[in-house]
Order: sequence, then structure tokens, then C-alpha cells
Amino acid sequence: MPVPAAALGTLALLPVGFYVAQHAPLDTSLPPAGDAWIARAAAVLPFDVSWAASGDQATVRSRYIAYLATLTTFMGAVHWGFAAAAPVPRASHYLAAALPAAAAWVGLCLPQNTLLPHALMSGTMFGLWAYEEHLTAVGRVPAWYPALRTPFMFALLAATALCFGLDKHRAAAGGADAQPPPSPTTPPALS
Repeated sequence: MPVPAAALGTLALLPVGFYVAQHAPLDTSLPPAGDAWIARAAAVLPFDVSWAASGDQATVRSRYIAYLATLTTFMGAVHWGFAAAAPVPRASHYLAAALPAAAAWVGLCLPQNTLLPHALMSGTMFGLWAYEEHLTAVGRVPAWYPALRTPFMFALLAATALCFGLDKHRAAAGGADAQPPPSPTTPPALS
């Protein structure tokens, strides 16, 4: 695997760390035994992320969904590169290149206080990963690419699931941020 790809791929996980840090270490709505492992995991982050993860849960969630949209679109752009480099590009290359941007746009339009945007964009990235595994097996992408993409994708999915689960736990426990305010895309209720 090229060193720049590994370094930049790792740096791309920093916003994911910000999102987890915003959710996990100060979560007092979980029983102490239940969040001890989360606090320990967050403590290994070698930096203070409060400046990047500041704001209420709805704001942080919106920032993370925007980042998921950026990553989803970028993954489609990678497939444009694969298509451009292919001696005989196939329609599936271009489909894999165009669909992620469309999925990201739809994800940004969905109510952000639900699982829908997370599920759509994470599902799109998972589908691309499965397609890339196939492309690697038939020699259409560099052999090192899955070694870069696989850990990143599963870390992203795990962080998204963890934080969304913590949001749901807060809501069930009636925490301070239990009912997040409606996202800007949610129309106000009529009186």
C-alpha cells in the first residue's frame, strides 16, 4: 500500500473520532459499568477534540452526516478514477461512480435526527466496498486497495452505529438531549 494513501486514509478518520468523542466520554445517561469501556476507548485519543466537536447533539449529528456525504461522494470519485484507468470501462464502473453522490444528496435531504441518512450513506459505502472486493478479485483495482479501504469502512460503520445507539439510549432514558430538535430539513409543525 502506498504510504501517502495510508497516511491520508488514516487522517480521514479524525472527524469520525471527533463524532465519537462528542458522544461517548461525557455520556452520563449510561450506567457507569456500561460506558466505562467507551470512556477508556475515547481516552486513547491523543488530542482534545472539544473545539471540533462542540455544539449540541443535533449540530454534531449534522456535521457528521455532512462528513458522511463527503466521504460517500469521494468514494464515488474513486470509481471515476477506476473507470478512467480501465482499458475497457464498463457501465458498472460509471454506475458505481455516480450513485454515491446521488445517495449522499438524498441523505442530506432526509431528517437528520433519524437513522435514515446514516443508513443510506453507510449502506452505500458498504455496497461499494463489496463491489471493490469483487473488482480486486478480478484484477480491476490495485491489490493494495482493500487493505486501505476495509479497516476504514468498518471503523466508520462501527462509529456510526455506536453513536446512533448512544443517541437512542439517551432518548429512551430521557436524557437532556433525548429529543433532538428537528433538523433544518424538517418542516415546522403547523398549529
